[in-house]
Amino acid sequence: MEEYKNKNFSVFPASSHPPYILEQKLIHAIKSSDEKESIAVLNQINKLHRAELADSPLRSIKNSIIASCTLFTRAVIEMGVDSESAFSLSDRCIKKIENLDTVKKVEVFEYDILKAFIKLLREKNYLKYSPVVNEAISIIMQNIQHKITLQNIAHKINIHPSYLSTVFKTEVGISISDFIRKQKSEAIRLFLLETSLSLTDIAFAFEFSSVAYFSGYFKKIFGVSPSTYRKIHAKEKH
Repeated sequence: MEEYKNKNFSVFPASSHPPYILEQKLIHAIKSSDEKESIAVLNQINKLHRAELADSPLRSIKNSIIASCTLFTRAVIEMGVDSESAFSLSDRCIKKIENLDTVKKVEVFEYDILKAFIKLLREKNYLKYSPVVNEAISIIMQNIQHKITLQNIAHKINIHPSYLSTVFKTEVGISISDFIRKQKSEAIRLFLLETSLSLTDIAFAFEFSSVAYFSGYFKKIFGVSPSTYRKIHAKEKH
């Protein structure tokens, strides 16, 4: 299952121009926790021809719904749901997909998956925040691998940085810089545990100036070097 986490999937056929607007509408509806709209958009998508992802129709639809599951997972993560919760739900859904024995059952289950991710988002209470704070969180999560500042975020939302800083800390309970640090650390940790990328590649992906600086940053937060952290948790998996 790990391979699915490390790919950028689309639920649309590779052989034709993907209806980008529909995909974005679905992502937006999920992020807004709008179950009714999400189902309506997914209905539109499912009226289109699905890509043939395997010789067997059952295997093909399973691959397609796993791709959908990945899309839903990333949508809620970008809204601030912690990666562990999102991927745990994703893993459970993928296991159930693999156990289904008809195309119809898999097609129906896609809607159950969609509802489950929206429920997760609601349960995590990330939508209790104001639209401004929700938008700030979304921007942070979409750019977590890049250097992003309070000023960058405020500019994108078109509000004053000091106002955003005050509102964010009041609602979330921590400063924007602390929130960014926390989410970036979690994303890095996930890269270490869920991918086989080298430390150099991960440092590059998160725009650190050097592997040494990256290792120092990680050790300051987790208490051990990234290589040691990976080894410890690799043993736990086995």
